[in-house]
Amino acid sequence: MSTFARLSATAIAASVTSGAVTALAVMEDTLARLAAYDAHQPQVWISRADPDALRAAARAIDVRVAAGAHLPLAGVPFAAKDNIDVAGLETTAACPAFAYRPERSATVIERLEAAGAICVGKTNLDQFATGLVGTRSPYGIPRNAYNRDYVSGGSSSGSAIAVAAGLVAFALGTDTAGSGRVPAAFNHLIGLKPTKGRWSTRGLVPACRTLDCITVFTDALHDAQAVDAVIAGFDAEDAFSRPRSDVPMTGRRIGVPRPDQRVFFGDVLAFPTTGTTYRVAELLEAPVALNSNLGLYTNFVNLLDMAALAVPAGARDNGTGFGITLIGPAHSDLALIDLAGSYLASADLPPPPPLDLGDRMDTVKLAVVGAHLEGMPLHWQLTSRGATFVGAFTTAPNYRLYAMADSVPPKPALVHSEDGAEIALEVYELDFASFGSFVAEVPPPLAIGTVTLADGSSVKGFVAEPRALTGAEDITHLGGWRAYIASR
Repeated sequence: MSTFARLSATAIAASVTSGAVTALAVMEDTLARLAAYDAHQPQVWISRADPDALRAAARAIDVRVAAGAHLPLAGVPFAAKDNIDVAGLETTAACPAFAYRPERSATVIERLEAAGAICVGKTNLDQFATGLVGTRSPYGIPRNAYNRDYVSGGSSSGSAIAVAAGLVAFALGTDTAGSGRVPAAFNHLIGLKPTKGRWSTRGLVPACRTLDCITVFTDALHDAQAVDAVIAGFDAEDAFSRPRSDVPMTGRRIGVPRPDQRVFFGDVLAFPTTGTTYRVAELLEAPVALNSNLGLYTNFVNLLDMAALAVPAGARDNGTGFGITLIGPAHSDLALIDLAGSYLASADLPPPPPLDLGDRMDTVKLAVVGAHLEGMPLHWQLTSRGATFVGAFTTAPNYRLYAMADSVPPKPALVHSEDGAEIALEVYELDFASFGSFVAEVPPPLAIGTVTLADGSSVKGFVAEPRALTGAEDITHLGGWRAYIASR
């Protein structure tokens, strides 16, 4: 197994229970993963349990399993956001001056440990869980697992990265206005935000006591359901706890409301988890406004006493995740999991991209249609910058191509036109610095804009000012620059 391959809680528990593997062996693997990822992103954690104590806990699980104990999460390593009490570890809420050492774990931790799960440490967060970005912690900034230029999402930042990077099988977060869903979306994860009161919040440092929910990040729906099966239930020590109730959904329709009709009548709702994402540098420049943007589709859920389940819906061009959230009335938690299973089965999404371990840079895809094509006189301007060939494509069928007059060397002008055709082109990939230096050399009347490809995707590419057409020859019917050069 790859060092950072994602883990399955149910698979680990089944293997430990059957005797195929020991809990101690699982823990040794976990410790190796933790050490390996620390070299790339130590900001995931605020504190971790002593390795020898973790080995002892794993041995104790093996003893319990051998004695015939039923442990639905036997030997499963997990993490907890550092605003949730774990006995033996400090609770900081990402504020060193606030830190205290609890005598007792939160109810959710007690229930997980009783089921055989082992907490390996406390994860980083936006301080006091106030933020959706993951950039507001004195313990460092956990960056997106798939593109470190971008935010991880918050406030449950470290918990999401710990699961995405394959360090633990699941991680607890919290959610007051979206903190258990936004990081899930950005890191290609499942994020279950249960109905308020379904999971006890005793032992949680409150952000807003009447709205707070403890949540879970997992790689798969069945793991989220397994965690819910262990945690859910009334807690007499929590004034906001509610008896567990599972309300089925009537019908299978998902409502996607128009902007002018965002009215909820009891059908399931589907929203983008977030409308966009941001680079860390952008968040640091405008921390309030951009944070607010990320909460547009998440803030209302707890206020309206609803359950929500964030699920992957594909990758953005930068490798970070795009997700949708299914939202239902209180106590629809299991129904949402069932509905999400149908969605994911039909969506047939590809696996997440490779982790960003700090060894790659952001790149830009650039479409060329003429003198920069391979074998053409200006192709060297790409190769000298280390450009990588992505592939040969065509534009969408609404472009026209012209051979400009008196251009040396001969160059085309690509112009958007509703009565156009598909035009052949090549796409190359450059890092940001190389792209910037390339753009600086583009002479007028040419410019770099956005070109739509036949598959509907968009890349940067050559476009032309109107003056480029003065005396130009329309060569659209030839389908591309190579055919025009051959015709000469």
